[in-house]
Amino acid sequence: MDSTVKIPARRWPGDEPTPLPHPAPEIEARIAEALEIPRNAAKLAALAVENGWIVRIMYARGTWPGRTPKTIETITLRCRRDRVRAVGIWHDGAFHSAHYQDGVGLGWVNATELRARIEGEQ
Repeated sequence: MDSTVKIPARRWPGDEPTPLPHPAPEIEARIAEALEIPRNAAKLAALAVENGWIVRIMYARGTWPGRTPKTIETITLRCRRDRVRAVGIWHDGAFHSAHYQDGVGLGWVNATELRARIEGEQ
């Protein structure tokens, strides 16, 4: 007996939606320069280093796929320690979102939760 489930292709009513054009980034992801890093991201990075995390801060400039053709600057604070990962994201200098992965699962967290996990996770 064949237990394979076949899922039909998605059908859109009418024409397929036209995707927003997505040009190549103006600046591809690279290590951020000190003047590009928002103050609260720099403070969180310093706190992470004090608490034993390995930290990398990245910078990119380009559009946000599928969202808007507006160009944005993105700073990504990437922290790791053992099997644990934490990532904070800033768009145009303002905190946007964060996620935390502890080897068991991945979850989205706000800025306060991200700070608490970086301070308290040993």
